[in-house]
Amino acid sequence: MKRKTVQKESKSLKTFYLYAVLVFTVIAISLFIKLIFVVQSSKYDGKHHFTLAVTKEQRVKQVIAFSPQVPALAVLTVKDQNIPYTSLAENHGIAADAQLEIRNTVSFDQDVTTTLWNATRNWNAIGTNATIIDFIRLTLLSREIISNNKVIRDITLSEKNPENNTIIARALNDPTVSSENVSIQIINASNISGAGQRLGRILTNMGANVVEVSTSHTPQAKSQLQYYGEQSYTREQIEKYLNFPASELTRQPIADIVIILGEDTRNTKKF
Repeated sequence: MKRKTVQKESKSLKTFYLYAVLVFTVIAISLFIKLIFVVQSSKYDGKHHFTLAVTKEQRVKQVIAFSPQVPALAVLTVKDQNIPYTSLAENHGIAADAQLEIRNTVSFDQDVTTTLWNATRNWNAIGTNATIIDFIRLTLLSREIISNNKVIRDITLSEKNPENNTIIARALNDPTVSSENVSIQIINASNISGAGQRLGRILTNMGANVVEVSTSHTPQAKSQLQYYGEQSYTREQIEKYLNFPASELTRQPIADIVIILGEDTRNTKKF
């Protein structure tokens, strides 16, 4: 009788262990799949320039530009009280790669590393379109940057003057885009006044070589991007930002990349 009881208990124990292993395996696989998804959704690649806009109640408080190539960072503390995040690109020529919305439960610090670490530790209390892996990597990068390679400036974005334009352009300049020197032509066929100039300012601030901005007398319904030559990081970044249909040219026009703005950009906030 005792032998049967021991065998029964042994069998039950084996069943329990098998079940535990199965549950652990399922959890491990699901976590691994989730990790892959988070990595694929990451915005910061660890190699190229990255711009983060820090906001509170959707009003811009800081623009932080990371340059891992140097490595260096620039922190522009916005003194204006009412600059909406949605107007940053259109009105001020600043195209942020990601947004960090600071809420009351997360402290906002002038030190970049502290701000990023506070955001990472209180992940559920912030708003962002980046991933936690992005924030961990940016936190580690900010810790490595020596003080000589940090530029910290106050800026009033509502004041349009050459000094502010220079400060913004230096902060947002992507060394890779700048070194590639890919020529860009913008044709405004959107029937929207100033759209081409606004996009030109954004791309120039990125370090791009905008050689011409013109207006077409014939409006075009759909926007498009045309290119000549081999793939480049510059083209990749522009395609990602604009998300226009792209087509290859068989002959080179005046620029390596031709951006045609159509009427479908009427409601965009990207420029």
